[in-house]
Amino acid sequence: MFYEFFPDADETSWHLDGFVDADGAEIDTRMFTASRRVAGDGPLRCRISLAGRATDFTFGPFAIPVACRALSRQLLALAPRDLELVPLVVEGTNEAFDIINVLPRLRALDEDRTVGGHWPDGSPNAGEWLYVAHAALKPSVVADHSVFRVHGPFASFFCSEDVREVLEPQEWTGFVFRSTLAGA
Repeated sequence: MFYEFFPDADETSWHLDGFVDADGAEIDTRMFTASRRVAGDGPLRCRISLAGRATDFTFGPFAIPVACRALSRQLLALAPRDLELVPLVVEGTNEAFDIINVLPRLRALDEDRTVGGHWPDGSPNAGEWLYVAHAALKPSVVADHSVFRVHGPFASFFCSEDVREVLEPQEWTGFVFRSTLAGA
């Protein structure tokens, strides 16, 4: 079984602004969804765009996963070949955070069992997924990964049962595990 990291934030949770480098230059966040390692000098920075309750995990700008250092290090220990951690300073806090760069991006969506909608005929993306309400994954494609992204309109990422079993009892804040639909 595989699980989606699903946001568990509410109106009291904080929101993070865009990432900048040490010189204050904006970072193109697409680099964190391209499934490639990101080279960098020193930590990136971001501001809190909406003050609120800090969570252990949050989706930053453009749904980039950000976690407190303790959670991100635990994730890295569970999936060392699937993740890269990029240090992040959240201005106004004393806690260390990391951007979680999920490296595998797999063609694992079970098209027949996934619940969602496609772009209509005549649109530039006709036939492609417009949104996915509930994903079904192909176990044979994801079996060798602990943490991964899936091609398609996904903001979040997915993990194996082994990862969920370690993390869930610890009651980290900011996300829940949502099971994927059974795939073929």
